[in-house]
Amino acid sequence: MAELIIMGSSFAVASAAADNSHLVLRADDETYLIDCAGRPVPRLKSVGVDCADLSGIIVTHFHPDHTYGLSILLMDMWLLGRKHPLKVYGYKACIDKVEALMALYDPHLWPGMFTIDYVAVAEVPNAPLFESEAFAITTTPVEHMIPCMGMRIVTKATGHVTTYSADTQPCQNVIDLAQGSDLLVHEATGEGWGHTSPRQAGEIAQQAGVKSLVLTHYDVHQPDPEAMVAEAQSAFDGEVRLAHDFMRIALE
Repeated sequence: MAELIIMGSSFAVASAAADNSHLVLRADDETYLIDCAGRPVPRLKSVGVDCADLSGIIVTHFHPDHTYGLSILLMDMWLLGRKHPLKVYGYKACIDKVEALMALYDPHLWPGMFTIDYVAVAEVPNAPLFESEAFAITTTPVEHMIPCMGMRIVTKATGHVTTYSADTQPCQNVIDLAQGSDLLVHEATGEGWGHTSPRQAGEIAQQAGVKSLVLTHYDVHQPDPEAMVAEAQSAFDGEVRLAHDFMRIALE
């Protein structure tokens, strides 16, 4: 069964209970990490994912809250004995910075370090990210402070369509990307440059005609985060849920 696991639901200022936003996408023998925060190895293990088994890592954009766990994850994978290559996907502006960051740690001096294949994705609407036995994924640029990609994920066994907004303010590209999706996972940081409020996320879901909306990347320190659900429901007729760490969503 294919599933999406919310590994972190917080915006940039995390809490003891909520890590920064990142996700796991998995089905059968395929496991992909979308962004990388926190303490990746023990957190992945807590949801039954061995970091040695990661099929690839997708980096939506190069902001600290989405990338700060990446270097320690790659080092730990090496220390734990990974030998086979790993693909890291992202826009060129992001991939160049990830590669430059890793170069600071001199991984070429780590004996037996596995190969990291950096894959730059075209920064255009509906660009193919990859197609595997389980998934077909396309990406589209969204409107954030730096280059950032939203993702449309088709689960091939079921035809289920998931759209992930990543960090963005409301824009037509997100509406187009999410059109007719079964699930939209959308950020809800708050209205402002590069970000979206819960109501705006609901408006996007309504315009895109999606079936279900999950709000993530939100202020986990507010007194009543669940109030965001009602705010989104004021603009969207479908189901609305609030993401929380380790939430599992079946893609069926």
